[in-house]
Amino acid sequence: MATCSQCPPAVAWTRQALEYDPSVARLMSALKDSRRRGLVAPMVALMDEVLNRPPDGAVLVPVPLTRARLAERGFNQASLLAAALGSAWDTPVAHALVRADDGRHQRGASRSARAGQVAGAFAGVGTPPHHAVIVDDVLTTGATLTAAARALRMAGCARVGAVTTARVVAGRRGTRVGCRRSTSRRWGMELHVRGRNVPVTDALEAHAEKRMQKLDRVLGSAADSVEVELELSVEHNPSIERSQIAEVTVRGSGPVMRVREADSDMYAAIDLAAHRIERQVQRLRERRKDHHGPGIEAIASTPAELAALDRAGVEATGAIEKPPPIRIVRSKRFDMPSLTPEEAAVRLELIDHAFFVFRNETSGDVGVIYRRRDGDFGLIEGA
Repeated sequence: MATCSQCPPAVAWTRQALEYDPSVARLMSALKDSRRRGLVAPMVALMDEVLNRPPDGAVLVPVPLTRARLAERGFNQASLLAAALGSAWDTPVAHALVRADDGRHQRGASRSARAGQVAGAFAGVGTPPHHAVIVDDVLTTGATLTAAARALRMAGCARVGAVTTARVVAGRRGTRVGCRRSTSRRWGMELHVRGRNVPVTDALEAHAEKRMQKLDRVLGSAADSVEVELELSVEHNPSIERSQIAEVTVRGSGPVMRVREADSDMYAAIDLAAHRIERQVQRLRERRKDHHGPGIEAIASTPAELAALDRAGVEATGAIEKPPPIRIVRSKRFDMPSLTPEEAAVRLELIDHAFFVFRNETSGDVGVIYRRRDGDFGLIEGA
């Protein structure tokens, strides 16, 4: 049994099977972000092997999620852990807590901020157990466990302990900087990491920060005026194998740059996207240098060719190859029909092209209709 020196007396004791490190972070992300529920079994097997079982008469109580988070994820990892532990330890499980707040994100918040965010977040329901053992996946600062324990104590629990799969050891986690929930920056550029339909775990955020450090170095002195957004999302269509998506957008004084990569693993998708955007920035800088030299010869590469160039790179040596000169190899003129955007979309369906240029019959402006990755159409028009 280990006493948690960081937790107020509301939590009498805590037990953890692992120290939170990058490998554990990946495990937790695979469970929560990629929804790999099968990982609960090996987690619980390890906890059963290294932790002492709770005393007789104890009842396991999982930390509840908000309704919105539960609907988004489809399951509560703490409930899965509690159910499996209850079976392994022959210990009853009671859902004696409910979430009473809107569940604001705590990632990146200080210890005091976390405590303030979860104060009053839980309430006891039903008949309180005499000895409750709170179950959660990771103990970070103890704020969540403390708030949950206080709610159980107020409901009538005489003693409250806690078990988690892992625990963050103070001083080994690193400072969260540069992300959307941080007010300070370590690098010149400003990095925003957000999830469109997937929660951004601390592990994903830390991996993104580490991977984007090279981009900050590539940007050099221009980084101070650059804003980088990394959007993470998941395609929930089971037929799509590469369902984990990372999209990076770079905005600064120059042109907006954007890349999108997909993989079966979110960490790999982030790696691919980071590499591609680094190479785009490198090529842009080289082209600007060439523009002041013998002039732009100009190459019209297709998106597929550019993607191939991005992936080819020089992974083995880490060298930066000089980008090929731009060559405009074909020029085409044609009569521009006056159409509605809907009619233009029909025309695009009839030809094997990625886009269709037309004149909007309502506004008279030139527009471009194109097919999006999700199968719908997009329209580009001048302001």
